[in-house]
Amino acid sequence: DTIVAQGVQWVSATQITCTVDLTKAAAGTWDIVVANYDGKSDTLAGQFTIANPPPTVSSILPSSGKNDDIIGITNLAGSNFMNGATVTLTKEGMKNITTINVPIVQPGKILCFFDLGGVPVGTWNVVVTNTDGQAGVLANGFSIYYPEAPKVKGITPKTGVNDAPVTLTITGDGFQPGA
Repeated sequence: DTIVAQGVQWVSATQITCTVDLTKAAAGTWDIVVANYDGKSDTLAGQFTIANPPPTVSSILPSSGKNDDIIGITNLAGSNFMNGATVTLTKEGMKNITTINVPIVQPGKILCFFDLGGVPVGTWNVVVTNTDGQAGVLANGFSIYYPEAPKVKGITPKTGVNDAPVTLTITGDGFQPGA
């Protein structure tokens, strides 16, 4: 393929300026060829790089899931997704959560699955990384929550005196670490 420069301006014997329209041009390294009017030319090989635009992530559906479940993401919406893109949930100080399948990339959306079993609750960033290494992030775009509210069934002892601390034992279901 060839991209012809427009608006070429001679500045001096050592410099010219021009504009090139990169719309729809293939990503990768390109040669620069300068040809004088007398037909003589020279090539600077592989010194100009055209990159794809980075992906953008605008929303995710569903946007939350239980930490005891496998969840199917039915619409990770955005733009500039490349075939082979990966999807990851990230949270500072936590291990990244990767998909359990190869994401299905469609124009403007990605479908994928996450295994949320036992992962820490809270909000997570949604990161789409294209095969060229560029990434788009939906900050705090996905929430992981405990599967059910705790149910309190009993307490021992049932009384205490208001002149000292008392240690209680509370029984029930669905208690999570940090409760």
